[in-house]
Amino acid sequence: MDEGGGSDSRIHLSASHGGEWVAVAASSSVDVGIDIEPCSRTLSEETDSLVLSASEQEELARLPAESRGTARLTTWVRKEAVLKATGLGLGVEPALLVFSGDRVVGYPDRLAPHLGGGVQVFDTPVVGGHLTALAVLTASHVDITVHPTMMA
Repeated sequence: MDEGGGSDSRIHLSASHGGEWVAVAASSSVDVGIDIEPCSRTLSEETDSLVLSASEQEELARLPAESRGTARLTTWVRKEAVLKATGLGLGVEPALLVFSGDRVVGYPDRLAPHLGGGVQVFDTPVVGGHLTALAVLTASHVDITVHPTMMA
């Protein structure tokens, strides 16, 4: 529905690429965001204060050291998907978007118009050694179809 209550004929798109893969999300009804990153990508501990909230840093610190790299990258992929879905992207400081597991539990007022109606984040299947997250800006049930295709 558009703001006037009529049909919304827009297609909502998001795209990302990582390594040899491209991820594309499309919806005929709600805003979507997607991110894909190679599992081999590493985010250093030095980026934690820029990317992770204090509670996320505490959650990460409780994990075994060998699990932290994947957990850090998973959180990054989820955050980037949500921020892309809002249309604001990295214009919003990622550390202000707070996750607990795969759920958004906090965000700055600037994101309220986008996330106030609900947000769902799905970790799509890992393909070709990549992590992928899809964000859908709705609290309603959504059906997701995944079609893995490698870039030629």
